[in-house]
Formats: sequence, structure tokens, C-alpha cells
Amino acid sequence: MRHLKWLLPLSLLFALGPGCGGKPPRSFHDTERGFSYTPPAGWTVTLSRPSRYRCHVGPAQGGVTPSIVVFKSEHPGTVQAYADYAEAEFKRSGAFLTSPGKDPFKTEDGEAGVRWHYTADLLTTNPPRRVRISDYLLGTGDYKYSLHCTAPAEGGEAYDAIFDSVAKSFRID
Repeated sequence: MRHLKWLLPLSLLFALGPGCGGKPPRSFHDTERGFSYTPPAGWTVTLSRPSRYRCHVGPAQGGVTPSIVVFKSEHPGTVQAYADYAEAEFKRSGAFLTSPGKDPFKTEDGEAGVRWHYTADLLTTNPPRRVRISDYLLGTGDYKYSLHCTAPAEGGEAYDAIFDSVAKSFRID
């Protein structure tokens, strides 16, 4: 009988499982940086340059390879403050062109974030290529995540549903 008193707490512990706040990780799980998400069907995993993080890429269109890469940054403060900081830093880079603004979004797990669409010149290509970027910014505490999604500037809106779906599946461990 004495051993049975541990049965309920242990069964609850095993039911919660590892990672993602007790929820199972999504199909792409980065254990080192503590997140997971469901990538688009048919996209492949590669190393992004110059960050050297694993990212997902789709078929190239108009000289631009659509991609999804996640950055984790130390930033104590709100997600909105992080979004404003990221915008100011990007504008200083000289690549920024236009932005219709930022709007709130939520993951399937209820995590609140900020979605920011903008166009920019990809300065790592010669000549620079114009791209449409969708950043989904999330996080609590001292760390924030940027789900950085890139598509061709022309027709890039066609990727919005794909990127929104990935962002909604985003899960922080």
C-alpha cells in the first residue's frame, strides 16, 4: 500500500511527457534552442547561411528560394517591444523598404505574438533581390523567437497561408 501513494504522481509525470510544456513536440524539433513546429509538406531541411541554423526551404521562384528559419534572441521585455526593436535594427541595415505594419497573432497553443510583413532587398545576392519577409515574433521572459519567413516580393502574398500555418504550430519547449 505504501508504494501505491507514488503511483498517481508518477503516472501524471509520465503523462505530461518531455518538452513543449508537457505537449509533444511538432515534427521539426530543435532541442538545442527549445522549440518545434510543423514545416510545410515537401519542404526540405538545410543549413541557412550565414546563421548556420537548420531551416526549411521550398522550391525556388523568381530567383528566390522561400525559406523558414528561427532565431532566438535574448531580449527581456514584451514581444511588442522586441518587434519594435527588430524593426528599428532592420531599418538601420539599409535593406528595409516597406511595411504595412504589425499585427497580433496566436499559436494553436494560445501563445500571443506579433506578425510583421515587410519587403526588403536581399543584400547577400548580386544584384540584390527583392523579397517579402514575414516575421512571427514570440516568447516570454528573457528570450524571444523570430520565425523568419522569406518569399519572392512579387507574389509573396501567396505564401501567407503557408507561413501562418507554420507559425500557428510553433511551440516553445
